[in-house]
Amino acid sequence: MLAACLVRGSPVGALPVHWAKTGGWGAALTATGATGVLTGQLWVDLLLGAAFYGIGAVHGRPVTEVSETQPDPTFVPLDGPPATASGGENNLVDALITAGIIAESQRGDTRVVGDIHRDGPGWAATVELPRGMAAVTAIDKAGLLASSLRVKRQRIEMKADASAEGHEGRFTLWVADSDNPYAGPKVYSELAQAQRWDFWQYGVPLGLDGRGRRVDLHLLWSSLLIGGLQDYGKSYLARLVAAAAVLDPTVRIVLISGKVSPDWLPLEEVAHKYVIGADPRTVRKVLDVLDETITDMQGVGSELTRLYREDPASCPEGKLTKELTRRPGLGPTLVIVEELQELLDAAALMKVKTSEDEDGEGARTRSAKDVMVESMARFVRVARFAGGMGMFITQRPDSNSVPTALREVCVKRASFRVKGDRSAKMVLGDDAVMNGAAPHLLTEDSKGIFVLDQGAEEGHSTQRGDVIDLPTFLAICKRGRQLRIDAGTLTGYAAQFGKPVEVPPEARIVADATKAMREAGVDRMRTEDLAKALNLEAGDLRDLMEKAGAGKPVQLGGMPDGKNPRGYKLDVLQSRARRP
Repeated sequence: MLAACLVRGSPVGALPVHWAKTGGWGAALTATGATGVLTGQLWVDLLLGAAFYGIGAVHGRPVTEVSETQPDPTFVPLDGPPATASGGENNLVDALITAGIIAESQRGDTRVVGDIHRDGPGWAATVELPRGMAAVTAIDKAGLLASSLRVKRQRIEMKADASAEGHEGRFTLWVADSDNPYAGPKVYSELAQAQRWDFWQYGVPLGLDGRGRRVDLHLLWSSLLIGGLQDYGKSYLARLVAAAAVLDPTVRIVLISGKVSPDWLPLEEVAHKYVIGADPRTVRKVLDVLDETITDMQGVGSELTRLYREDPASCPEGKLTKELTRRPGLGPTLVIVEELQELLDAAALMKVKTSEDEDGEGARTRSAKDVMVESMARFVRVARFAGGMGMFITQRPDSNSVPTALREVCVKRASFRVKGDRSAKMVLGDDAVMNGAAPHLLTEDSKGIFVLDQGAEEGHSTQRGDVIDLPTFLAICKRGRQLRIDAGTLTGYAAQFGKPVEVPPEARIVADATKAMREAGVDRMRTEDLAKALNLEAGDLRDLMEKAGAGKPVQLGGMPDGKNPRGYKLDVLQSRARRP
């Protein structure tokens, strides 16, 4: 009968108590009728094996599962001859036929490789399809297989078999015990307590998959695109990546956000560049920052070239190494772009001038959006070997907000819940969705759950992310700041953060002059009188006003004494003060 419950070495209690007490396999067969074909919930209970509890460890982290049913000490596990063990395989093949994945005539050419076996809180099997049938054909019908098994689609995970023995005609199947295998209490990230982190060696600890296994992200030599509907956890995932980078003082961080909010405020403590907003001036600044960062990364490339010529052993592949990151200016660089859709929408309304050569000849006007997308994609392409990494986050996964030119250079992609497979493909790509990635099937209660495709042979995985709240993130950033101070790697924006800002006189002069006129109760003043009120020489006042953009003194018109001297008018200064 069920191979899943006859696995060699299965512990006592591989079946719930009531199976043994009510006649076990004999009673189960009787319930199926003469055909011996299991139906309904009984069939599912047998195939999926609704019990098999124990204590295990995943990557050194203990995982405990608690059963409501205690094992019957009188039940003895069966090794079972092949003929008996084939029952579970037959039932699985029945389900494939019912789902329309294979035809009845193909039953003999379809087989389960190895055993149907327990895998975490669920059951797993590897299925070999008939010759000429691709695994993606079966994976595309995962919903029909779920219907055949009488379980919810989100309980099933189907993937092409990426093992050494796998081929295009094999797929792996995992069916969870519960309707939501990713549910559970919040798990706070180990980064919350870490005093320091080796981004190079350990990457980013992300969370738990449906089997309770830890999932890590290694971002070096690649970039990450994160998409999905709002309020499902994109910023929390991005925060995990940022926190791991913050706690490694060799990593330089550039923050660009299209939304003015406190979400990334803690990064002021460590960010080499920090730009927020989506107004025209900020869009231009974003373009400048991207250009400057590309130039910086090309500088790293030039240094690597020099090192390779002088000492090839120091960078044997011509790429950045962990040892080289300890040298000043040679650490990895992480560019974080939050609210990508807001930046691109704002840039789409603007034109910017570009030049074809250094002398400015051949200058032309182009869409700022096109320039921004090209700059982001170019950073990913040219900076990778020098340790450049990008993380792009968007909450509107469509063709406008996730340009193909940018998505295709991001090898790693993560998607939270989206509406429809079209949006899923916008984030993860056609191949990932064709191979079973299904963020569009996540439900409303799937907050914090995402599908990750790391571009590796094993394909995608679904997991629930760890949590770092904003106060904890601030504490992490303060630790990261001190680490950079100690290592001498605190640079740029963060190096100036918190210091008193020296305001040059010309930046204050218009406001001071306006205040002086208001206090005097007049709407205009002679140059000499205004200079005296500000404790300045008339010539100095004129120079400062010109530097501040307030212009030269103008004719004031009829004064109380009947004269028409030159000076400054209040309404003009107020308009100058408001001008950005």
